Amino acid sequence: MTIYISGKITGCENYKQKFGEAKQKLQNQYPGAKIINPSKIKLPDVCDWEDYMHICLHLLKKADTIYMLDNWLDSPGACIEYACALKLGKAIIFGD
Repeated sequence: MTIYISGKITGCENYKQKFGEAKQKLQNQYPGAKIINPSKIKLPDVCDWEDYMHICLHLLKKADTIYMLDNWLDSPGACIEYACALKLGKAIIFGD
């Protein structure tokens, strides 16, 4: 099982903590699962939001499940990831 974490990054001061806690929770709930944490991605400074989304959507395609953090509706990127996951038939888990 491969799980992609989706949630608000841009404009969220504690996003690294939220994504890290989600990763730990998912590892505890699904031992052996591979967790994709997009908050760990660091692209060169010349890259912009669209570049990050391109990479994130590619990574989402590698997962069979998407985990939506509780703040995902506040993120245009996470909403795009959710729509993509629906279109691709991914399993969806909603966080609390």
